[in-house]
Amino acid sequence: MKSFNACLALFGKHFFPLALPWWQRVTISERLAPLYYNKIMRACAGEPIPGFNPDLERNWGGHAGVSQLTAQAMTAPDNVPEILGQHHGFFPSVNGYKADDEIFGGAAWYQQRTL
Repeated sequence: MKSFNACLALFGKHFFPLALPWWQRVTISERLAPLYYNKIMRACAGEPIPGFNPDLERNWGGHAGVSQLTAQAMTAPDNVPEILGQHHGFFPSVNGYKADDEIFGGAAWYQQRTL
C-alpha cells in the first residue's frame, strides 16, 4: 500500500500544475483532498487512502466546499471564496470547517493546496 505522503505527492504532481495563474490553481486545489483522491481511486479501481470515505463530501458540498475554505484561509479578495464555493450552483455547508481540518487531509494537504 502506498503511504499517505506518496499518494499526496503523486496526486499533486498530476493534478496540480504549478505554472497556472492563482485563480486556476485555487479551483484545481479543491481536488487536493484525500476524499476527492479516494473518489478517483474508487472510479478507477485504484488503491484508496485508508480512513477517508468520499461519501462524507456531501456534508460540506464536496470539492467546492474545500475550494471555498481554502480561498478563505488564503484571504482571497472579497467574494472569491463564495464564487469558488458556488461553482456548482449551490451554497456549500462549510460552517464549522477549516481548510486544514483533518477530514480534508490536515496541514499536509492544505499546504499543497496553497502552494
